[in-house]
Amino acid sequence: MEKDARNLYFDLLKRTLSFTLWDEPGMSIEMFAYRKGSIYRKAILMFAKLLRLFRYQVVKLPTRNSSDKEEGKIWPRYAESMIGLKRLDNIQHCVETAIKNNVKGDFIETGVWR
Repeated sequence: MEKDARNLYFDLLKRTLSFTLWDEPGMSIEMFAYRKGSIYRKAILMFAKLLRLFRYQVVKLPTRNSSDKEEGKIWPRYAESMIGLKRLDNIQHCVETAIKNNVKGDFIETGVWR
C-alpha cells in the first residue's frame, strides 16, 4: 500500500511540474500578429483592443498533442519543467536506484528555466 501511494504521489508531482494534468490554454491572437502584413497586423491589434474594452479576448488554441509534452519536445507556457514526463520518469528511476544501492552523496538540481 505504501509503495502505491508513493508512486501515485510521484506521478502527481511529475504531471504537475510538466503541466500535463491540464490542457495548454489558448494564446491571444495579438501574439501572432507579428507574422502578418502591416495592414492585417494593425487590424488584429485594433480588434483585440476593442474586445478588451468589453473584457473579451480571441485566442488561438494550441495544436500540440500529449505525446509532445511527454517527450519534452515543446516549451510549455505554464510548466515548471520543460523536460517532459519520460525524462522525469528517468530522473525518478535514477534517484530510486541510487537510494536502493546506498550510493553516498547528495542530490542537486542545477537547471534553470523559470
